[in-house]
Amino acid sequence: MRKFFTKYIDQIKSFKNPSQYYVYRTKNFKKRLMYTVLFGNAFLIYQSRYNTDLIFNFAPTEQNIEIIKNCEKLNKGVYRATFFLFHPLLMSIFGAKIDPSPYIRYQREFVDLKDGGHISLDWAPIHNRYEDEDNMRVLIILHGLTGGAHSNYMKHAALNGYRFGFRTVCINLRGIDSPMKNGNITDYRSSADLEQTIEFIQKKYPNANLYGMGISMGANLLTKLAGEQKENCKLKALVSISNPWDVYGCEQVLKNGLGFIYNRNITSNFIRNFKRNYNELKENLEKHNIDEQQIINAKNMIDFDEHFTKKLLDIDDISEYYKQSSCKNVVKDVKIPILAIQANDDPVCPPKLIPKEDIMKNENIILVTTEKGGHIDYFSGYKTKRWVYWPAMEYLNYVDKQLVTTKQIESVD
Repeated sequence: MRKFFTKYIDQIKSFKNPSQYYVYRTKNFKKRLMYTVLFGNAFLIYQSRYNTDLIFNFAPTEQNIEIIKNCEKLNKGVYRATFFLFHPLLMSIFGAKIDPSPYIRYQREFVDLKDGGHISLDWAPIHNRYEDEDNMRVLIILHGLTGGAHSNYMKHAALNGYRFGFRTVCINLRGIDSPMKNGNITDYRSSADLEQTIEFIQKKYPNANLYGMGISMGANLLTKLAGEQKENCKLKALVSISNPWDVYGCEQVLKNGLGFIYNRNITSNFIRNFKRNYNELKENLEKHNIDEQQIINAKNMIDFDEHFTKKLLDIDDISEYYKQSSCKNVVKDVKIPILAIQANDDPVCPPKLIPKEDIMKNENIILVTTEKGGHIDYFSGYKTKRWVYWPAMEYLNYVDKQLVTTKQIESVD
């Protein structure tokens, strides 16, 4: 150490004046900065090109192989993440704060539920290339724990449905993007709200094929519905994006590390939504002796659910509530085609929670995993396009064409 400092001091003394030393240091700094930028960019580009292959898990039936062959993005088998969004947290920040939100002029409609509550539907316009017919296929999109039809990721999903020629509708669960009608909240153990909503849409367009796209918790709910209804599911197929699969497992993941940041953000959204619907909830809060201050001061999801959800739904054990809300319990019973897309670097729904064994045993499900993509974002290229919606829409488009072809053949026979 002493030799190093002696050498460093001798080097400084060798300069005739301070300006000479300043020039030397500036040149060195610029050179180091240039090397840092070059090597940094090379690393980021390498990261975006490394491990880009899609990984498929599915029962190798003829139908599944044909689906992959006929869907361009799946057949290509590659997802390249935007090189400067090399971390899932960067993707989340970019998606929430920077990514431009498309303008969609929704038309709102309400579905009255049997318990006196309601759910709002936001219908996207129909592309002028397609005719507005009664049998036009319908895409039903369901949001995650946070956000609704006006969230950025939901608008992008609706925009892609519009481009592919679907009549697109976004479901907003109770109290999301619209005031609650009564003080009853969504019970994620039950599929009753979804069943009534999809039945309403089917009655509105009885000649149309219905398709689903669930994002995050929305994917869990739609997959759970499909597993519970089995052959009676009104959806012809669905796409599951960043599905939690195991809600209890996700809650455990969100306690530590990077998950903690997401946990705080989700909780903040819960509290914000609670405040928006406070007037409608007030009577139920008093009835169940719920302290609103404890809800507002909640630090994480389980804290919020212990003080609010547990009491309002008369739950004995919140952990059991999470387990009963998970779609992994019914994956084996799914009878409709499902494309599930997950990222290995998803900090909210990590790959260890995916029920791969049950998926491999069910010939109706194709699981596609990417190395990167984060949670629901999947930005690609320097233009930061949301890649995930392309394979999703290609898949639904292909399944619909096959159904139409089969129907035409049957009508001829």
